[in-house]
Amino acid sequence: MIGGNLTATIQLKSPNTNNIGEVINDWMDYATIKGYLDLLSGTSTKSHNTKTVEASNVFISDYNELVRNLDTSKCRLMINHRVYEIKFIDDPMELHDHLEITLNLLGIAND
Repeated sequence: MIGGNLTATIQLKSPNTNNIGEVINDWMDYATIKGYLDLLSGTSTKSHNTKTVEASNVFISDYNELVRNLDTSKCRLMINHRVYEIKFIDDPMELHDHLEITLNLLGIAND
């Protein structure tokens, strides 16, 4: 059992149409999982007095069949008000022991 020190919420994209016909994506909570977040790589640069950060992270959690089979183009991960793009969900060696979810930090959630 992996357990973890962080709780992450997986959200699914739910496209809706507003009153003038524009498609607006709402995000609906799908699953809550516990795990560990680690930095795989990252850079921090300054350009025009603005700090830019690019990071790739991995979230390691217990195996979950529902999470393993998600379409990553339609979901994202939320941890401590930070929004992460899900790049890939891996079940290492197909052992069904744990998941390694590769992420890119997008920013802070607008609540």
